[in-house]
Amino acid sequence: MRPDLFPAVIGLSVPYYGARTTFAYDHSIPPSQAMRQATGDGFHYQLYFNEVGRAERDLERDIRRWLAGFFFTASGDAPPEEIKLAQLVRGDRLEDGFAWPKRLPEWLKEQDLDFYAGEFERTGFASALNYYRAADATWEEMAPYRGASVTVPACFVAGDRDLVILMNDEIYRGMPKEVPQLRANLLLPGCGHWTQQERPEETTRAMLEFLETTAVDSSGRRR
Repeated sequence: MRPDLFPAVIGLSVPYYGARTTFAYDHSIPPSQAMRQATGDGFHYQLYFNEVGRAERDLERDIRRWLAGFFFTASGDAPPEEIKLAQLVRGDRLEDGFAWPKRLPEWLKEQDLDFYAGEFERTGFASALNYYRAADATWEEMAPYRGASVTVPACFVAGDRDLVILMNDEIYRGMPKEVPQLRANLLLPGCGHWTQQERPEETTRAMLEFLETTAVDSSGRRR
């Protein structure tokens, strides 16, 4: 939206897909309608999050356990055969598809999980879920930019076991057309959705290398 203010951009995990109508779901109609159209009687996590009250009750029943399953399932450490998300249907709970950790992965410490759980126990999940519940309003507000490309130099880092990448391979492969100055495009082997947590050193190195080759002088001109 503002290449004059943001001379470069780094994205993690979620590839830029513009407003294409051929991949994922139909972007010519509001997201809530498009997701229902695409999934039918199947399960979509955003439609589940949109169930006001029900989603909060499910997530807040045992917050620490839910977060542990959520983080683990979306990571590169979860055995693929234990993840049952693709088997869920409308009416199920998201956690019904989780792979539950026998122990936490190295990148998720007990004290980290304690902190996250404590914060959500204090606040509840409604404010976090409202991001998804505002999807239709966001879609309307972004109408002037529908179909726009990212024109500034860009870096993208994700994991090759990230469910977002695995479920949207066409979007990922099409991203260079949407981001013509995609100077770095790194898929980290064995990494899942939590790119910077699971692979902090590799992610930081990629970001620094990109920034070193995309320096901006005092006048705002890129090299």
